[in-house]
Amino acid sequence: MFARNQPEAEPTHTWFGLLGCLRLGSNTPSLESIFNLSKLLSAKGRWHDGKMQIIGVLNPAAPAVFSVQLAHGADPHQLAYERGFRIIRPLSVNGAAPDINFKVQLVPVTKTDSNSSASLPTVEVGLPDEKPEPRQRIAAYAIVLSARGLLATEFSDRTAVSGQWGLPGGGIQEGETPSQAVIREAIEETGQSLELTQLIDIQTDHWVGLSPFNKVEDFHAVRIIYTGLCPNPRDIVINDTDGTTSAAAWIELDGWGAVNWTRAARTLLNRHMGRIQHGWDNNKLAALEIGQDSQQFDVEPNHGDN
Repeated sequence: MFARNQPEAEPTHTWFGLLGCLRLGSNTPSLESIFNLSKLLSAKGRWHDGKMQIIGVLNPAAPAVFSVQLAHGADPHQLAYERGFRIIRPLSVNGAAPDINFKVQLVPVTKTDSNSSASLPTVEVGLPDEKPEPRQRIAAYAIVLSARGLLATEFSDRTAVSGQWGLPGGGIQEGETPSQAVIREAIEETGQSLELTQLIDIQTDHWVGLSPFNKVEDFHAVRIIYTGLCPNPRDIVINDTDGTTSAAAWIELDGWGAVNWTRAARTLLNRHMGRIQHGWDNNKLAALEIGQDSQQFDVEPNHGDN
C-alpha cells in the first residue's frame, strides 16, 4: 500500500483449518445490491480499523489459556510466545466488526523454539512533517481458484505498489464478518461470486507511511487469509472504479509464479499454492481436508500492501 524501505520482518506460520463453504445463493442479495450497499457504508465512513481478540487454546474443546486484544503493532505469534506458547494453527474466526475473535491452537514453547521478537515500525522516507495517525486495519483476503485459473487484482496508482498484483479482498466494514468482507470485495474488485473453503493464515505488518488519501499513518495491517472457489467464473468486471484496484485477471495456474505480485501476496502464494493446487488438480477443490495438520513451514518475511 505504501512505498517504504522495509527491513527483514519476522515470518508468520502456516496453518490449516477447515471451514464450511460460504455461498452466494438464491436467498442472498444480488451482486448489484451488495455493491451499492458497500458504497453507501463507505460514504458514511463505516469502515472498521480494529479490534481483534486473540484466543489461545491447547485443543479445540479446551478452555482459553489466554484471551488478549491484539494491540496496535502487535503480532499474534509474539503475543503467544510471550506467554510461553507457540501457535500451530487457526481454529476459527468469529464475530463481526468491530468485535472479531480469532481462535488459535497452541503448544507450549520448547527449548528449540525461537522468539519472534517484536519490531519497530518501518518509516517511509520523505514523509510530510506531521504526526502519524495510528491505524490498525483488519482485512480479509482469499486465494481463489476456478476453471479459469487464480484470481488476482492489480493495484492502482492510488497506492505505492501501482502495477503490482495481489489477492482479492480488503478492509472489513462495520457489522461485517471477515468472510462476508472477502465475498463483497471480490464482487467489487472482480465481479466474481466466491465460495470460501478454509481459514489458512494471518499476516501482520507495521509501518509509517502515506496513505492513498495523503495522510501520514502509523499503519498496522492485520490480514485474515482464506482459500476459496469460484464455481462459475465470469469475465472480469471492476465495479468499484474509485478504489485501489486498477485491473483484475484470471491467472493461468502454471504461470502465476511469473506475475509481479506484492511481496505479501507472493509470500502467501509460495507458502500455500503447492497444497492448494494439488487439491485442485486431484479433486477440483481449492483445499484438501487436512484441517488437523499442524505442520509449520519456514517462510519468507511478509511485507505490507493494501
